[in-house]
Amino acid sequence: MNIQPASCTLEASIAECERELAVRMRCYKKWVDDGKLTAFDASERADRLQSAIQHLRNYQQTLSTQNLPIMLDSMPMAATA
Repeated sequence: MNIQPASCTLEASIAECERELAVRMRCYKKWVDDGKLTAFDASERADRLQSAIQHLRNYQQTLSTQNLPIMLDSMPMAATA
């Protein structure tokens, strides 16, 4: 799959990650209750997504401190297979 970066704001991207975290938290609870996911794995996954959100917020703060435009297309993207 070849996904091109969207030209949206960093704030919109952070908001989407936060929305995704909220959705996952609801799903994780059910999956743990159903035995499809361990509580440990659910916690680890949620922590990693929360960490990614914090990294994006830190990046946003750095850009705003340097008075640079905050657009996703200014971030380097990893190569896709």
